[in-house]
Amino acid sequence: MNNFDNLDLNSLIDIEIISKTQKQICNLLDFSIATTTFDGNLVDEVFNCISFCKLIQSSPKGKALCKKSKSTFNNTVSESRQCGLYDCHMGLKNFTTPIIANNLFLGSVIVGQFLLTDEEVKKKEFDVKKFSKKFNISENKLKDSISKIPIIPKERLSKIEEASSLLANSFSERSIKCITEKKLLRQTEETSKFENESKKFQLKTLEAQINPHFLFNTLNSIARMALFENSPNTEEMIYCLSDLLRYNIKQTEEFPTIGDELKNIERYLFIQGIRYKDRLSYDIEVPDEVLNFRIPSMVLQPIVENSIIHGIEPKVSGGKIYIIGEIDNENIKITIKDSGVGISVEKLNSILCNDSLPSNGLGTKSSHNRLVSYFGSNYGLNISSTKNVETVVEIKLPCFKELVL
Repeated sequence: MNNFDNLDLNSLIDIEIISKTQKQICNLLDFSIATTTFDGNLVDEVFNCISFCKLIQSSPKGKALCKKSKSTFNNTVSESRQCGLYDCHMGLKNFTTPIIANNLFLGSVIVGQFLLTDEEVKKKEFDVKKFSKKFNISENKLKDSISKIPIIPKERLSKIEEASSLLANSFSERSIKCITEKKLLRQTEETSKFENESKKFQLKTLEAQINPHFLFNTLNSIARMALFENSPNTEEMIYCLSDLLRYNIKQTEEFPTIGDELKNIERYLFIQGIRYKDRLSYDIEVPDEVLNFRIPSMVLQPIVENSIIHGIEPKVSGGKIYIIGEIDNENIKITIKDSGVGISVEKLNSILCNDSLPSNGLGTKSSHNRLVSYFGSNYGLNISSTKNVETVVEIKLPCFKELVL
């Protein structure tokens, strides 16, 4: 029906309010009134139901047909968004009005059942024997109830329409108020959630900043020792680690350039390349025109880490990581692909069906959520994988160089 928690009248308006309002209108009209949800189910009992309809509904078959009629009325006004006069399965008239709030169809108000004056002859021609056999109801009871079916002049239809619209509009106004309150509550909750995540991220950053001078001085001392001991690879590895840590710890820019982020990724991959030796290789192909655009910090590194830890490390022969960047219709697309063990079909389907991504601390889920929070639902991460072949993560974000969101 809609994309806001499957809202219906039951979740928006108190049943007691619906009942009280319907009873007040019933007393004025002296007609039956029913209110249905968007899927055709009754919100509450049918008020002031005429004896003929009660008799038909006392039969299981009749009750099912009556329910089907109300559902048909509901579906018709749902499509047309207009009130109208409709015949039920027994040929009685029902005036049906849609309940609409914030352009969402929430249900219908059905006023009936009656016959118009010029149909009085038809009333006398009800096939009592046929109905008696079809619904297993005595002919005498049917004749008595048929004689009590209301007959109204056509000029009274305007009064019925007015009352039906009044009731539907009352429910619509209450629904709009409730929907607005729910949306404000959700926005507040989402804002609070995002603020909490930001605080956690800041806390982790602060924790990582504990005594950085001691850390860098120690690393530089080790690097000099490696130089004196003629260990150039160890020296380079330590300097790379020092630069990587310095970048991560001192990263105060929320939107660094893609070029700066990739330099940091290269340092990380260089260190991991020494660790895994010939079991890990990598290739970065990002054109210069992409490097000056900006990206939220720490979006790429968690994905590269996952490629190594979950993709390549479990594979005996190791694998390769590819990082490819391109501009696509005023958007940036960065693809991180690894030739590791892949993700099983079951796990991948679970990820896609649940519209979520695996959560590994400040990992892929955080990267995806941050991109969506900054730029909207058209941006974020998309994952595909072939078992024992590859895993591909596509990152989509808008092109921008100025820090204006």
